[in-house]
Amino acid sequence: MSPKDFAGDKKYYRVLKILNLLNEKGKVRMSDLALEFNVTERSIQRDIERINMTFGLEQTDKGEYAFAPGVSLKEMRLSGEQMSALIFMHEMFKGMGGVFSGSFEALLHRMTKSAPWESPYAIIMPRPGKNLDIKKFIPSVETAILECRRISINYIRRGETVLRTLSPLKILVDNGFYYILSMAEKKGEYLKYRLDNISSLELTPQIFTPPANIEKIIKDATSVWGAMPAKDRKILMRLKISPSASDFFRKKEFFPLQRIIKEDRDGSVILESSLAQLMEAIPTILNWIPDIEVLSPETLKAEIRSRVELYLKKIK
Repeated sequence: MSPKDFAGDKKYYRVLKILNLLNEKGKVRMSDLALEFNVTERSIQRDIERINMTFGLEQTDKGEYAFAPGVSLKEMRLSGEQMSALIFMHEMFKGMGGVFSGSFEALLHRMTKSAPWESPYAIIMPRPGKNLDIKKFIPSVETAILECRRISINYIRRGETVLRTLSPLKILVDNGFYYILSMAEKKGEYLKYRLDNISSLELTPQIFTPPANIEKIIKDATSVWGAMPAKDRKILMRLKISPSASDFFRKKEFFPLQRIIKEDRDGSVILESSLAQLMEAIPTILNWIPDIEVLSPETLKAEIRSRVELYLKKIK
């Protein structure tokens, strides 16, 4: 997989910002954008191509672009369904924090002349804390991912700062936290680094070759713990869900590759899942106690028992 092919990922943050600039200033110049975002002009060219495919642009000068005649976000007429979809997306972006939320909210207001609170939707999900400042690193990580460049970071782990060189593949967002999914030194293994634990980050000139199956690494994950290749899903988990909770587990995939293998007359169900590591399941199981019972594996039963007993000792 070449860097050119890998650079096809959507650049939500930068594309939204360029759309806002086009709407405010009328024109944008590639060299100015490259300087502002600290990326190559080729990266900006890819963003321009994406915007052109959706909205329509014209080249007004060498390296300069504007909306095509008749195209304007301010005058865009949207159907009720389209407006609802945009507002729904805004609610989702809020859960991803200020990096995305601020730009999307401004774009939403210009396109719809509506305030987000007018939405018929209200999505409840964890959001980044007010002191979670990761904005300064996002553009550099995005550039590294798109251009297949290694990054050097100072990473705070258990109170100590360690130097790491990463080959970043994706920015993962889970429960309001941002993670960098990186290739490990050993082929086929992957590591996650929380962005808010990075104290400094620098792009390096070193180029790496990403795996061709990045989608397969994360497609079955239901949390950041599960961003692992399918071959690593060797833990077979079975749970018994009580009648009062079974309806939720029938209708939502709480665990990777989740499937109902048995339904009892009393309404309880036996659920099966394939895990890469126990932490894919532990938080959810603890959250659903006492309506959930671990049947297997024994290692998971022991871990849940240990955590519950530790908690009970603390509240005596």
